[in-house]
Amino acid sequence: MSMWKAIEVEIDGYLTQVKAHLGNLTGEEVDEILSSIRSHIDTALAEYSNGDSDLEAVKAVLAELDPPESYAENLLLSAEEPPLETQFSKHAAIGAALLPFGIILAFTMMSVSSSGSTTYVDGTAVVERGRSIWQWLASFILIPLGIISPFAATSLGLMGISKIRNSKGTISGLPLAFFVTVFYPIIILDTVLFMIAVSLFQEASYWNIAAVITLALILALDYYAVRKGWRTAAGAI
Repeated sequence: MSMWKAIEVEIDGYLTQVKAHLGNLTGEEVDEILSSIRSHIDTALAEYSNGDSDLEAVKAVLAELDPPESYAENLLLSAEEPPLETQFSKHAAIGAALLPFGIILAFTMMSVSSSGSTTYVDGTAVVERGRSIWQWLASFILIPLGIISPFAATSLGLMGISKIRNSKGTISGLPLAFFVTVFYPIIILDTVLFMIAVSLFQEASYWNIAAVITLALILALDYYAVRKGWRTAAGAI
């Protein structure tokens, strides 16, 4: 047997023993591990013998490697490692915190528009409006937050979904991120559709029936849009 043949026999013998302990892996995974070991052997052999490989050098390199059964032990330890800790999506949480301000602003503006005292001057009603502390609060806090709320919440929800999908399970909170994302688009779409129906049918004698049909169609559209959006958002999780 030539020296090169004997060298290959020694290396193949070690790799065969390693392979015998990798029975639970797929063929591709086994090939990857064996290829990595062979590459390590070749590198170590070249350094050990200064480029002049011989049988004694191969035996010395193989003797320095881990025992073949240790690879199975390492795989078992890796399988027993606890799963990575998950963290809740910060984007979803911040978006949820901003979400109510748009609704609060809308109700506040309606309340402000209907508030004030009425006096009469020469028989003409005059509404006197004072600025209460709540109105000042609305001006300096609620109005800015309420204006940016639909845009910021929706954007943060989208970013949250993207982060969660790409986190490989390390970030949770997909339902909240999805809710934050679709809340304002759904509300705005429903409002627009209902206002169109009002402008078209409010003066008609069958307005009550038209309103019920419109609401039913809006709810059906909401259900379809939310169901389709959720499947898309959760599909890669």
